[in-house]
Amino acid sequence: MKNLLKQFGASGTASRSDLFAVARYKLTIYAIIAVALFLIAFPLLFNYRHDQLLIEHVVENYHDPATQEQLISEAKALRSKAEMEMQVAALLIMSVTAYIASGFVLKPIRQTMWARKRFTADAAHDMRTPLAIMKTELELALREKTPEPDMLVKTLRSNLEEVDRMTSMIEDLLALTRYDNVRYASQMPKNPVDIRRVVERVAGSMQQRALKKNVHISLRRHEVGTLLGDESAIERMVANVISNAITYTPSGGSITVDVERTEKRIIIRVADTGIGISAEDLPHIFERFYKAEKPTSYAHIKGSGLGLAIVKEIIEKHGGIAHIDSMLGAGTTVTLTMPISQ
Repeated sequence: MKNLLKQFGASGTASRSDLFAVARYKLTIYAIIAVALFLIAFPLLFNYRHDQLLIEHVVENYHDPATQEQLISEAKALRSKAEMEMQVAALLIMSVTAYIASGFVLKPIRQTMWARKRFTADAAHDMRTPLAIMKTELELALREKTPEPDMLVKTLRSNLEEVDRMTSMIEDLLALTRYDNVRYASQMPKNPVDIRRVVERVAGSMQQRALKKNVHISLRRHEVGTLLGDESAIERMVANVISNAITYTPSGGSITVDVERTEKRIIIRVADTGIGISAEDLPHIFERFYKAEKPTSYAHIKGSGLGLAIVKEIIEKHGGIAHIDSMLGAGTTVTLTMPISQ
């Protein structure tokens, strides 16, 4: 028992920086205090009435004062012993129960904390990579006593690419932070949004980029559908999905965009003839900073790994779900389903 207490104390000391553990210990202590107060207060009220009934019973059945006093004392002693045993047992049971229950109650908080920590670590890692590239290239250029103009231009262009990459990543981080915020969920604009118009606008704005890759975008079905929400966020969501389709569809490929309306929902479906996603990567594709394995010909593409995470946050805030069907080498279909307003 002594070793167990030492171990418990050591674990408590080691996890002071773990907010989950600290909160769990505090909740357990508060529960123990509440139970202890109840176990102390309840017997006081109960015993007062019990003592009155005991005295009345002894007086009625025993007329010898000495016998009465002895019986009353023995009864109180037995009752006190039984109460003490019950109180100790109740405290132990409630302590264990409170500790286990607090773990279940705080589990979502713990998951959120670990997600935040991982998010920060991944963001720092992805920001460090372009900075390291820029630093190395600049140092090499500065070591040259008479650097060639072509080399300087190449270095500056490479640095500009890394700056653009960092800028895009920062924009994605800011967007993800905004859409993941509880305040955004409660204050999100709820304006009528014409989904067909949004999809047509996004697809039209990306036609030029697709044509440069010799990729054809077509709007096959675009039914009328209106929902209440944040139009700019929905536009960003659709843009992220179509942008991914363009990026990972080879020259000569095609992208088909459908907008379908059912009785209660509106469905946006973006299907491409791209490189596809492996079965191993598919379950993790909406995770932040997750980057699926790519063929060698696509290894030069350096995304932030936040695009689909942003899609997930936006569609969930609008009460919808995102689903991806894909096979490696056989293209990808992204389905966005959201409730409509009648």
